[in-house]
Amino acid sequence: MNDSNEQAQERYFQAAASWDADSRNAERLSLKRYKALGIGAVVFAAIMGVAVTTLLPLKEFVPIIIRVENATGAYDVKPAGEKLDVGESRN
Repeated sequence: MNDSNEQAQERYFQAAASWDADSRNAERLSLKRYKALGIGAVVFAAIMGVAVTTLLPLKEFVPIIIRVENATGAYDVKPAGEKLDVGESRN
């Protein structure tokens, strides 16, 4: 009976060691996944930062004047920098 008890105890310890090894392997695999996910998130954030920095100069206010003639509905657009001719004949 003592020999059978020792064999059962040995099988128990082997199963516990196997479970511990499996648990550590799963933990290492999980660490690798999260590390890759973190690196990917940092790279994605850097790309988005570069994109915003690149597109920022395009968001610029450019004043223009759109004149509409009341009688005919015709319009003309005067960009910034052009001299605007506003005379007395204008309503």
